[in-house]
Amino acid sequence: MTDSELIEKLRPFLTEKRMETLEAMLAKRTKHMTVVLENIFHSHNSSAVMRTCECFGIQDLHVIENNNQFTIHPDIVRGATKWLNINRYCNATDNTPLCIDALKRDGYRIVVTSPHGEGVTNLEDFDVTKGKFAIMMGSEKVGISDYAWEHADERLTIPMCGFTESLNISVSTAIILHTLRAKMDALGVESDFSEEEKRTTLLHWMVESISSGKEVLRRILEQELD
Repeated sequence: MTDSELIEKLRPFLTEKRMETLEAMLAKRTKHMTVVLENIFHSHNSSAVMRTCECFGIQDLHVIENNNQFTIHPDIVRGATKWLNINRYCNATDNTPLCIDALKRDGYRIVVTSPHGEGVTNLEDFDVTKGKFAIMMGSEKVGISDYAWEHADERLTIPMCGFTESLNISVSTAIILHTLRAKMDALGVESDFSEEEKRTTLLHWMVESISSGKEVLRRILEQELD
C-alpha cells in the first residue's frame, strides 16, 4: 500500500481542522537547510536546538556522537521529536567524516560555525540561494572539530559587539535559523522537499496525531494483507 493510500485510510481518524494544520505545517517545511550537532555534551542544549529546528520548519537534524551520547530532555524538547527526522551517527570511533560525507553526497554545503577564524562569513552576508546547506554546530567545550573545520565548504560567524567571545549553542542556533529562514522566505527559496518526501512526512505526522496511531496503522496494513 502506498503512502498516499495510507493517508486516505487514516484521514477518518483525524478531524478536518487537524488535517488542515498538518498540511499547513508541511507547506512550511524545508530540507534546503538542515542542522548538524557535533558531539554535544549537555542534553538541555541538544534538546533546545531540536525544539528550535522544529519551530523554524527544519525537517532534518543530524547528530554526531563521538565521545558524548545524544540524550533528550523531555521538559525542554516539548514533543518536537515527533515532527522531526533525526539522523544519528554513532557507530564509529569518529563519526564526523561519515556525517559530512553523507551530507555532501546529498548535495549539501557544509557550513561550520565559529566565533573567529580565517575566511568566515558574517551571518547577514550568507548566501542561501547557492544550494542546500547544513549548519554544523560544535561541542560546548571545544567547538567544531578540526576535521569539520578543514572539510567545510563555508564558515559562518555571528557578529558580536561585547567582550564575551561566543553565545550558548542553543542561542546561536536560534539566531542563525531565524536569520537564514527569514532570508529563504523573502527570496522564495525552494524547500527541496520532494512530493514523495512530503507524503512520507505527512503520513508519519498523521500517525503521531492519532491516539494509538501505530496500532491503527498496523491494523490497516493487516487488513490489506487479508
